[in-house]
Amino acid sequence: MESLEMVGLKSRAFEKVKTYSHGMKQRLGIAQALLTKPELIILDEPTAGLDPQGMKEVRELIKRLSRESRMTIFLSSHLLSEVEMVATRMAVIHHGELIAQGSVSELLDREVMDYAIEVSPLALAVEILKSLPWTKILSAENGRWRFGSNRAALRS
Repeated sequence: MESLEMVGLKSRAFEKVKTYSHGMKQRLGIAQALLTKPELIILDEPTAGLDPQGMKEVRELIKRLSRESRMTIFLSSHLLSEVEMVATRMAVIHHGELIAQGSVSELLDREVMDYAIEVSPLALAVEILKSLPWTKILSAENGRWRFGSNRAALRS
């Protein structure tokens, strides 16, 4: 019952699992993993197939378990936004090879993003913007300026 309470399912403890929503089944799986009071839980795509409310509930549960139980939770996901909302640290693995690891903000700040801005007059805007250290011009045509920059550079 303690595990069910931790995942918000205590009130439904005596109902048949077949009556549970997909999100409730995900939380039930996490409750099962908690039965042995592990130091580490590995979750593979825990929000896959959930509606937005179910995704939010599972994300909040993961954060709460990590915080309150001081438990390490490995979360596997191909959705960067999902990892960004839940994790404190992340690793990027490509074909079994570790590509990068670090805090979520550190890794996201390194990512170069492309932006497009419509400016007029284009030539003058490009001359001014070329001098800024946080930008790399990718193209300038038809009144649109495309540039690359990382998040950290844009915040400073």
